[in-house]
Amino acid sequence: MAAEYLPLSKLLSSQRDSTTPVAIATGQAFSWLQFTQHIAALSEQIRTRGAGRWLLHTENSYAFAVGLFGLWHTDSIAVLPPNAGKQTLEELGVETQGLISDHLTNPGNRLVLDPLEASATKLPPCGVLERNSFKLELYTSASTGERKAIKKTLGNLEEELQGLEWLWGDMLGDAEIFSTVSHQHIYGLLFRVLWPLSANRVFRGDAYISPSRLLAEMHTDRQACLVSGPAHLKRMPERVDLAELGSRCQVIFSSGGPLSAATAHVFSKNAQLTPFELFGSTETGGIAWRQQALGTDALWKPFRNVEIRAKPPEGFLQVRSPFLGESDPEGWFTTGDLVEPTPCRGFVHQGRGDQIIKVEEKRLSLPDMEAKLEAHPWVETARVFLKEDPPFLQRRPPLAAVLVLSAVGRTSQVESTDLTMVRKLKQALSEAFDPVLFPRSWKFVETLPTDPQGKITVEILRALVNPTTLVRDPQVLEKTSCEEGESTEISLQFHVPENLVCCDGHFEDYPVVPGVAQIHWAAGYIGDLVQHPVALTAIEALKFHNPLLPGQNCLLKLQHTSGTQKINFRFHAEQHKITSGRFVITSGPVTASG
Repeated sequence: MAAEYLPLSKLLSSQRDSTTPVAIATGQAFSWLQFTQHIAALSEQIRTRGAGRWLLHTENSYAFAVGLFGLWHTDSIAVLPPNAGKQTLEELGVETQGLISDHLTNPGNRLVLDPLEASATKLPPCGVLERNSFKLELYTSASTGERKAIKKTLGNLEEELQGLEWLWGDMLGDAEIFSTVSHQHIYGLLFRVLWPLSANRVFRGDAYISPSRLLAEMHTDRQACLVSGPAHLKRMPERVDLAELGSRCQVIFSSGGPLSAATAHVFSKNAQLTPFELFGSTETGGIAWRQQALGTDALWKPFRNVEIRAKPPEGFLQVRSPFLGESDPEGWFTTGDLVEPTPCRGFVHQGRGDQIIKVEEKRLSLPDMEAKLEAHPWVETARVFLKEDPPFLQRRPPLAAVLVLSAVGRTSQVESTDLTMVRKLKQALSEAFDPVLFPRSWKFVETLPTDPQGKITVEILRALVNPTTLVRDPQVLEKTSCEEGESTEISLQFHVPENLVCCDGHFEDYPVVPGVAQIHWAAGYIGDLVQHPVALTAIEALKFHNPLLPGQNCLLKLQHTSGTQKINFRFHAEQHKITSGRFVITSGPVTASG
């Protein structure tokens, strides 16, 4: 462990040099002195309004770190919402003092403190924080879909961070930390924010969704570490030169789901980097790790101080470790994962218990069916899942399949019909499965949406095939930005849900997305493009070329030239121009939001 490594409880009571760099956020570098001054200013505001439970949701990881330590050093509890949705904030905001955020201004008339807004002030002497009291609340979905509060002590977090530094600290050295995952969840919280702070490594406050921007900002004069997930890593080889990435990046971590062996091997071959995969959950913290290098086994290896065993008779994984906030009287926590332990203390993951179902007394492994579908030349990615939780309204479980087609599959789809495609895919499945096990619902999509953590959740999949609850906004699949001279452009890939509230009754037999909704979506990103307060005063050259339909993916582009009062926007879908126009802006508060 590095000599400068400090546990979280002693971080602010240490004597780190005031010029020590902490983070780089929105193009600005922040030193240890600025970090402690920001914490001091926020702590004073919190004490004035009252210590207790506070919601904490930020877009920037540096602002998040300030908020977290500002709360902890006022003897308060940080409640981390998984998203900034109105309903989420209302549900989790019960019995909280207010919200700390760098991007939400007045959600539900709730008191909001910006962690970087108050005038910086000198941090008074800080004592050592209590390790054994609950300081953090995270939220995860239980099997019923309802959110479950997971409480963590500083001791839980410190023990896990010390294990990470013991295992990988020497390999990372002074690498700068870049991330594509959200700090609002346990993986991003630990790897993107807390570990760099304890180990005195610089972390980037921005989330690098665009692979090209990520590579551009990884400087050649110092090494970097990438904290990412399977969805981002899978897309990266098509968008950047992996050899160049390998020359700038020291280590890649991946979590949030299994990384395919094919993706791991592409990085090994082209970037000379084999990602380290992390296995764990919000409840358990980290359980194990692995590398899927060519010629080696892919067994999961438990972290230091983590005990594992398989609970008979099914083989559910049980964990005992100092990272657990809650456990049974003997210290064990039972997960929903099925495993087979090996003699070398490792284990083979055999899927989740809720991924093994019975259909008319026949046992079906959903991952096995997904693998069989992905072996077909038409299919790039397959997800098979239950459209609803038991008890089922029908005699047979409502099994559904969502597929992303390969280039060959897309060509075949153009030349035939979806019904013909499904029939032939069922023929392929019949080689390994009884027809009674076949999915009853099939859907082809261009890409699978993910949550902010990069996970493809059952809730997201169900919304694709069973849109029961009306939603107001499209799902953002990817957001990128680029600058060329005086011009700035933002590109957003959207998936248009079939259950959009604005399409309800518009029109009865042929639903289309209203033009006013598209304009509202585009206007919501003016602030991201211009980066200073403006008012929208007019719309020029507005044209509706083709209808935008529910279920489609579309591309929105906004372009602004510095010093002008015009913003061009245009929507495309399936190579067709949908809507185009031009916003006229003046200085002032933004009058439309997304």
